Amino acid sequence: MSFGPDPPGAELPSVPRRATLGLLRVFPLLILLVGVPTAILDYLAGAGVRSETSVFTVSVGGLALTALSTARYIARPTAAYGPVGLVRSIVAFGYLWLLLPTASVLLPAGSHVTLALDYSSVVEALFVIPALLFVTAVLVTVQDQRNLGARLRVDFPGRLR
Repeated sequence: MSFGPDPPGAELPSVPRRATLGLLRVFPLLILLVGVPTAILDYLAGAGVRSETSVFTVSVGGLALTALSTARYIARPTAAYGPVGLVRSIVAFGYLWLLLPTASVLLPAGSHVTLALDYSSVVEALFVIPALLFVTAVLVTVQDQRNLGARLRVDFPGRLR
């Protein structure tokens, strides 16, 4: 995944090191993006609260975001960093888009009364995150096309002697 010699002033980590650290990041990301939402949905279902969001949607979306975040981390010192970031932001946007119509829960409040709570405005506010990630990925991709070494010297500065 290397694109030529290391630029002067940059100390790039090796591919095995990036892969190892990237894989160590998988576990917290899986807990945060798959485990916690799944546990919340299971807890709500056990408490009698119905949610229109399925565990399958949350699991697949969380797995996809985890895989792309890990790939982006591993690709950081290469020119693939920006394009992988673009794909990750598009997938995050699509994931939120899929969650938007199902962003409500139904609470039984009595024998004949059910309260519906809609949290679609929270999901809409979260669209800011993939939008910013997309802009950042475009800028990084353009910068890498012009001069990959410029970003690498900043992201991976050489050791002071």
